[in-house]
Amino acid sequence: MQESFSVTQDGPDYDMSVLFNGHYGSEAKQAFEKITELDGVTERIIMQDFTFVSQIDEAKVPDSVRNYVIHSENGKIKFQVILHALDQSSLQAYAEQIRVNDDLLNQENKFPAIVINKNNYQDIEKKQYVKEKAVNVEVGDLLDLQYEDLDTGKIKDVNKVEIVALTDKQPMGLRKMISPGEIHVVVSEDTLNKLLAEHQNIIDESYYYLYLNSKDPIKTEEQVDEMNLSIQPSIYNVYHSRIQDEQMSRIIQVFVYGFVLLISAVSVANIFNTISTSIALRKREFAMLKSVGMTPKGFNKMLNYESIFYGMKALLYGLPISLVIMYLMYRSFSNSFAYRFNLPWVSLLVTVLGVFIIVGVTMLYSSSKVKKENIIDALKQENI
Repeated sequence: MQESFSVTQDGPDYDMSVLFNGHYGSEAKQAFEKITELDGVTERIIMQDFTFVSQIDEAKVPDSVRNYVIHSENGKIKFQVILHALDQSSLQAYAEQIRVNDDLLNQENKFPAIVINKNNYQDIEKKQYVKEKAVNVEVGDLLDLQYEDLDTGKIKDVNKVEIVALTDKQPMGLRKMISPGEIHVVVSEDTLNKLLAEHQNIIDESYYYLYLNSKDPIKTEEQVDEMNLSIQPSIYNVYHSRIQDEQMSRIIQVFVYGFVLLISAVSVANIFNTISTSIALRKREFAMLKSVGMTPKGFNKMLNYESIFYGMKALLYGLPISLVIMYLMYRSFSNSFAYRFNLPWVSLLVTVLGVFIIVGVTMLYSSSKVKKENIIDALKQENI
């Protein structure tokens, strides 16, 4: 359910954005430094965006994407490559987020890049929200970058970037809905500068962005407006829109996790009651075993084995049924959403451990009461 909700969302993950045209590169950087030093700014990311084109081998393009992109005559398909060049501190934070060594992105004599390998879009014909890979590439592959000369209309070669990492996580500021035929790539500022070193005439076609979160976005916007900046930027405050999206997400989380918590509480109470009652009714049996020579160690061993068998039996029935229910829910959403069915391995592992812990704790509690019983009194007791 949460996966389906996340696919449909294209809301911002920042409070405010500040935009400069690439012509004002030095002014933009100076302005960004002043803005990020304002009181209340809690998080920020600075990037320079430039759009290239790349010819991708048809074999590397997912089948569902081919209907939306331009085919060329030489067995290649034309893709838009949106390059996001992050400043050093933003790049380090993003690399840490996706668990990539940022040294890989600062290699000399190379053009290293991270490919955000995903598409999120709405298929109008099928009336589905689709989530899939943007292109079938691997670490070590090269992307051949080109740009279209607006004066002559000709395609000119720039260089090749080497893919050093693949991820589906985006840096703050990027839109969530990514159309088929687009590849979003993250590089360092130095890499973009080296790529454009011999193509200075197209720098004006890039854009500088500052995305930030603030304790008080309205006040921050007023402070930026009051600044004496040499060039006035375009400012977009999306705080209220972001809050609405977060509230909707929170409502879904409360509903899902609340329901899971309720079912879990009922299940735990049922397990505790069943095992406690079972142990209590077997007092006479346990007393008889002790009277014929069963040691406390042997008694504990027997209960431990019973705990394991209780847990295994519960999982033997529960796991297949839950997997079937998960798949049926996936199929019911597949009419409106197209994404791969993935098993929640971490949740399943937590469930398995939780079952054995709950059964074990319940057996310990129940058996502690049995151990305090007098053997003779227990043998005289008649179970009803």
